[in-house]
Amino acid sequence: MRDTKVALASLVVALGVFGVVVWNAPDYQGTVDWVVDADTLHVSGVPKPVRLARVDAPEADSKIGTALTAQVIDLFHGHEAILWCESELGKYGRLVCEVQIDGVNLSDWLLDTGNVREWSK
Repeated sequence: MRDTKVALASLVVALGVFGVVVWNAPDYQGTVDWVVDADTLHVSGVPKPVRLARVDAPEADSKIGTALTAQVIDLFHGHEAILWCESELGKYGRLVCEVQIDGVNLSDWLLDTGNVREWSK
């Protein structure tokens, strides 16, 4: 048993040395209260609006943006969200976060639809 613990501890240290993040605690957790558009949400218990990291979705007033926003509302509104946020606020004072709902990373899901662009600050 002791050998297993030592091996596991060594692996964690080795991964840390090579820059691999083993696990980070989430910054926030709450319910999706409001979907502004496909890449902006309001989550209960989160002090600012949330901008999804890595994606730029069409605005809600465009045809594709309306459809994507409706999908996000249908699939994720009212569900529990887990957020890992960047330390700096994005444009318009929003938190920029990776958001996971029902085991799905929203940014990855939106990128998989093919209807959003990759985005970086």
